[in-house]
Amino acid sequence: MKEIVKNLCNKLNTEWALLTAGDKNKFNSMTISWGSFGVLWFKNVVTIYVRPERYTLEFLKNQDYFTVSFYDAKYKKTCKY
Repeated sequence: MKEIVKNLCNKLNTEWALLTAGDKNKFNSMTISWGSFGVLWFKNVVTIYVRPERYTLEFLKNQDYFTVSFYDAKYKKTCKY
């Protein structure tokens, strides 16, 4: 687990990721490059930070789950868009 978290933190910092929330009918994604991964009370956890003015926040508030997806570094320029 320790090595996986180290790799995820490095990927988040250098390659970014996409945060997606919603359901199959209506969802939204946004690029993120901040957050944390770890273990809390024997469970793997991820912490993300979303500004109140971001459209994605509405989806996060209305759903129980979200995803954080990582892509190869070659897609970083596309994620900026």
